[in-house]
Amino acid sequence: MTFGLPANATPWAFSLQQGRMDLALPDYEIAGWKATGIHADIVNSVEASNKQVGVTFRPGSRLTIARIARQSGSTPAELIDVQLDLADTEVAVDLGAPGAMPERTRISGNVRIDVAEIRHPSLKPQRWWFQGETSGTLADLKLEGTLNASSGLTADLVLRNQLASNLAAHISTTMAAQNAGEALAATLLNWPELLALDSGELTLQANLRLNST
Repeated sequence: MTFGLPANATPWAFSLQQGRMDLALPDYEIAGWKATGIHADIVNSVEASNKQVGVTFRPGSRLTIARIARQSGSTPAELIDVQLDLADTEVAVDLGAPGAMPERTRISGNVRIDVAEIRHPSLKPQRWWFQGETSGTLADLKLEGTLNASSGLTADLVLRNQLASNLAAHISTTMAAQNAGEALAATLLNWPELLALDSGELTLQANLRLNST
């Protein structure tokens, strides 16, 4: 779907220095995953005209999701109590450009995601959190930063979501071998009990790609 304004549209402008919204949102399901218990507490400023709409999320802006669960596939997975901190994230929509809305909606800024517990057959339940930056359009969005677990595991994460094709992730970490071994043993359910890493440095890299179809 495309949307644009006529070239001869009457110019207009609107400014809101600080607004606040407290919303309970309906459940949401996409690509075999279902999010329930969604709540948004948003503090923002808005600058809008007949050419562009810009929204800046202020400190205190937060999206919380009570549970995200996989609804399809043979491997169950759940994320419990997900909190997304949107402070200082900006969204800009170009109203005059051609193309579909996701291609004209740009997001940039710092993002923090905190998950109280991830449940998966391969993982020990524990808290995970991510802190980094997001940039790009809704049609081609990139997330880059650091992923941490309560076990002490830490890794660099680059996530790119292209709506028309796929979701791709690159995860890498370099840790002292002993620290890495202890962290992996506290993270993975099937980590061999007799496997110990005593010296040196451990480097791990993984790539993941999920096709939209």
